[in-house]
Amino acid sequence: MRLGFFLPVAFILLLCAGMQQGCQPVDVRIVGRFELDADAGCGNCQEIGPLSMSFSGEESPGARPRYRLDYVDGQGHAGDYVFDRVDSTGLSLILYPDSAGPFFADLIGDVVISDYRVRNQCIAEPCGSGVRRCIWRKQ
Repeated sequence: MRLGFFLPVAFILLLCAGMQQGCQPVDVRIVGRFELDADAGCGNCQEIGPLSMSFSGEESPGARPRYRLDYVDGQGHAGDYVFDRVDSTGLSLILYPDSAGPFFADLIGDVVISDYRVRNQCIAEPCGSGVRRCIWRKQ
């Protein structure tokens, strides 16, 4: 075997180990709690998006993972989610709310489709026009 082959492979493995989050699939990186970064994105991110998002992983085979979105004034909704589309950095989730505060009560039994970009320790969603995004950072 040639040493020249192993050096690039070893470098890639070390890089992945050092940046463990970046080498995980996007559907694994979304698991956890994310808080809105009020200093990033558009000025209206607090009004149009949740203050925090929580996603659990699949806890048992065949069971859907759970989500919870918390908005201002204690409002929010929670339920199951499934992945509609997953690529290297983005994903589309289908949310199935089964509990909600009064403001979101009409979502129960409905379907909500989201489109997020997941990079590093963040979730981003487009806001306004252009490249601006609301950002939620993993806690």
